[in-house]
Amino acid sequence: FVGFLASVAIFDTDIGAARVLAHANAALAPLDNQRTDERLTWVLDEIDWPTNLRDLAAGNTTLGPATFKPGDKVLDYFRLIERTEDGRLFTGKDGKLRFLNRYWRYLNTLATVSQITFSDQNTGKGYAEFQLDLDDELLVNIARYTRRGGTEQVATDATSVATYGEAEDQQGDLLLRTDVEVRSLAQWKVATQSL
Repeated sequence: FVGFLASVAIFDTDIGAARVLAHANAALAPLDNQRTDERLTWVLDEIDWPTNLRDLAAGNTTLGPATFKPGDKVLDYFRLIERTEDGRLFTGKDGKLRFLNRYWRYLNTLATVSQITFSDQNTGKGYAEFQLDLDDELLVNIARYTRRGGTEQVATDATSVATYGEAEDQQGDLLLRTDVEVRSLAQWKVATQSL
């Protein structure tokens, strides 16, 4: 078993990898129904990450059991939590691990307070200097998502597909509790990124 646990039970008989994994997952079962920030905090505590180097916003997504697969690594698991929330996880220039939930990009001051003034009267930035970014890098009009142990859930914006062509996002192995929650996340992605 490759992964990380706070404690390991050692047996003097060969019980096999399946039983060891079942034992580990049973020990992690109380972690079911954690928000994404709570799960990040739990992992950071497990690896003794200093609390003064954390800046975690409250998560908006509730996770299922803290299942681990053979080979799971801390950074990979963090990225999985980030994808499951559709948030942002990064290290800031001050060295703190930062986590932003899915609503941050819509509710922070960069999104809610005007950042620039355009004017033809020389009192702001001129309209001639304004350029639209027509890149389709962030376009998603088909989302195919699955959770660990679940079935694929698909959300599509047919109007966007007809207008721009297919721009697909696939996410697998998500930590959500039910396929209904996975479908909701897929619908969120399409609703916020299909133009």
